[in-house]
Amino acid sequence: MGRRFFWKNSDGYGILWAGPAYTCSVKPKVSKPKSAKPKTPNSQKLELGVMSPLADPVVEEIYKNVQVAGLAAGSFICAVLAECGETFGTVVALEPQKRQSQLDSRGCRIDVYAKSDTGRLAAQEVQLYFDPSILQRNIFEASYLFLDEARKGATAIEMADEMPTITMINIFGDELNCRRENHELLQPAHLIYDKPPQAVAAKEFAIFNVQLPYFVEAGEDYGNPFYCWCKLFYEMHFGRKTPKEVIGMEPKMTEFAKKDAGAAQFIERYGEATANPKVRRAYHKWMVSELERRSLLKGAHDTGVEEGVNIGIEKGIEKGIEKGHFSVARNMLRNNEPMEKIILYTGVTEAQLKEIKG
Repeated sequence: MGRRFFWKNSDGYGILWAGPAYTCSVKPKVSKPKSAKPKTPNSQKLELGVMSPLADPVVEEIYKNVQVAGLAAGSFICAVLAECGETFGTVVALEPQKRQSQLDSRGCRIDVYAKSDTGRLAAQEVQLYFDPSILQRNIFEASYLFLDEARKGATAIEMADEMPTITMINIFGDELNCRRENHELLQPAHLIYDKPPQAVAAKEFAIFNVQLPYFVEAGEDYGNPFYCWCKLFYEMHFGRKTPKEVIGMEPKMTEFAKKDAGAAQFIERYGEATANPKVRRAYHKWMVSELERRSLLKGAHDTGVEEGVNIGIEKGIEKGIEKGHFSVARNMLRNNEPMEKIILYTGVTEAQLKEIKG
């Protein structure tokens, strides 16, 4: 064999072989550029659009701990409870994506968990798609929180006496989760006595549903912190606006952000969260999964509607045929035809014939 010469360039190594009897050149291997993956219709928006404050990765980063977001969490919780004349206190513990589990691995995950200096607990859940079991899930989650707070070695009576008050706050981003009978922004739910006088049966547990899709129907009330929080969330989530754009829409919103330390902290934390490349990557993945989920839900919904229409048509045809049989049977009875003959020709039963006779 002849001599070998090597060279190196940006594409890798190449070898030139040169021998006495022949000459052969081997071109360096050039890697083909990877074909770009097909983008979804909303891919540009996913990459560059304003991030929703209700998305899991954003919520997790904003409410990272009590030191950086205690005021923000407390302000919103207090605003919700104030609508029903209740108080919460100062947040002393805060944990996003709190996982509650037992030895058998069963458990639950809470979007934002908060504890106040008064011992009251709040669990915030963001529900952006339809979930008919959300309220049942609230009860399940609350039971884990109750158990987690129970003192070791305490009897059942002692545990009941020491039971903390737990508030479940659901932020609904899908109208299907909201009450159609009542379009108010806040829907509180307590355990109450069925018979009068109406009264709360257990003060230790309550659910507050924030019906965000109905915000457009609410009257302006900038003096109310709850209204201002809802406007902030609504415009950011549905309108894809930044916090600065929202508070710049109305001087009273600017005033709210200046006066409410919790709102100011939330806006600051949102800016820090959305500037974090790790959060942005997580948000992109979250959005892709949300689009896939919504596509599946829409497909299931359309299929369900189509099946429902077909079932309705079939039942209508069956009902029409049945009515036709009854009409024939009625005419045969008027002509004094034998009962056996009527049953044979129309298919109606003896009991139905007696009913037709009256």
